[in-house]
Amino acid sequence: MNQKLNELWPELREEMRGMMMEPDEIARIIRAAGGPTTATELGISVKLWRNAVKFARDVRNRWSFLDLADDAGLLDGFLADDPQ
Repeated sequence: MNQKLNELWPELREEMRGMMMEPDEIARIIRAAGGPTTATELGISVKLWRNAVKFARDVRNRWSFLDLADDAGLLDGFLADDPQ
């Protein structure tokens, strides 16, 4: 899978670029709609939030950006940041 992703990555990156939004912009839109953007605002502990993100791939049968991040070794670093 990693070899295939490596081969396809330049094309995938360009294709995804048109669908991407900056995290701050996403948070702004969610807040404007009255939605929560942090674990605290959701009313859950940071530990629960981290576990939910880390193990989400185990509860569904589809591949997503979380799988890509975990397979690439990036997810744990992301989860180490303070989500509030």
